[in-house]
Amino acid sequence: MGALVAVDPAWRAAVPRVVVTRDRAGRPLDGTVWGSGVAIGQRLVVTAFHVAAPGMEFRLEFPGSGVLSARLAAAHPEADIALLATERDLPVPPRSLALTPPPPGTTTYVIGYRPGLPDPPAARTATLARLGMPVPLYQPYGMRAYPTLMVDSTAGGGDSGGALLDQNGSLVGIVVGGSDDPVTGKRLTHVVPAALVAEARSAE
Repeated sequence: MGALVAVDPAWRAAVPRVVVTRDRAGRPLDGTVWGSGVAIGQRLVVTAFHVAAPGMEFRLEFPGSGVLSARLAAAHPEADIALLATERDLPVPPRSLALTPPPPGTTTYVIGYRPGLPDPPAARTATLARLGMPVPLYQPYGMRAYPTLMVDSTAGGGDSGGALLDQNGSLVGIVVGGSDDPVTGKRLTHVVPAALVAEARSAE
């Protein structure tokens, strides 16, 4: 899973819980369906597309900093990226984007709202393994068109859309899923690189 470690509180504060308050059919939900997100602008949060598909409504819960409603501003299902916009400024500073990922073997940090772990979310160490192949998305979204980064920390439900941060607190990418390493058999987490997040933001 990766060791739980203390990091700059501002790093964790920039990772809100993305709570789905209304499903794709417009039906209200009870707040038990959620993922994670990362503040990347004054009024912009990135999450995984499979967390925030069109037709849903959301609220963003920032640890210790309040709650904001959000709408889907842009969807890029081919890269499993969704951008959520708020009408008011976020209560936290955004994370800068690490457009060039660190080399394999680098220690990074996963932050997301995984059930059963400390809440507000704790940072978990994760070693960057390698560039991975595209992996299946949650149905019915098909196959992700872009390769992912792979790290050796196991992600779980609620982590999707959460942050992979480098040692400076910059966003290396967002968590989108996991698979077993065909060589070692170990569970690996797939991360969409920050460069794709930057492309989605510039097209918004």
